[in-house]
Order: sequence, then structure tokens, then C-alpha cells
Amino acid sequence: MITPNQRKIIRLLIKIRAFYLYEHFRCVRVGAKPRFQWLLNWLLDRQVVDDWHHAPACPANHWCRMSLVLQRCTCGAEKHKIK
Repeated sequence: MITPNQRKIIRLLIKIRAFYLYEHFRCVRVGAKPRFQWLLNWLLDRQVVDDWHHAPACPANHWCRMSLVLQRCTCGAEKHKIK
């Protein structure tokens, strides 16, 4: 999941139209224009990911580190994690 400071950066980049939002499996995802793809890749590398098995439509599914996680888990994987 991204940090609050990274969320502010993403909001700013969306406002100046360097990043854009799109829908994938009923979840909001972030894409980047070609000149800013390196910044999106940097954010993807820095985000903390979990090892839980989320449902495909869960907003916390990071698709093998290919998308930014903007929201918490809604599928129950967080609740049923193995301790």
C-alpha cells in the first residue's frame, strides 16, 4: 500500500495530467504517460506489498507488483491471514 506522502504526489501528478486513472476489474488503477513511466515504476518498487491471496476484484490486489494499491482489502484475505 502506498504512503500518505506518495498519495499526495500521485494526486498532484493526476492533476497535471502526467498520471491517469482507469478501471480494471471494478477497481481504480493508476497509469502513466510515457514520459512519466519511470516515476510510476519507482512508486511500484517502493510500495509495501503483502503475501496474501486477494480476490481479483479486491482493491488491495497488487497483481504481482504491477499496480499500485490505493485502498484496503475488501475480500477477507487480510482477515483470514495465517499467523
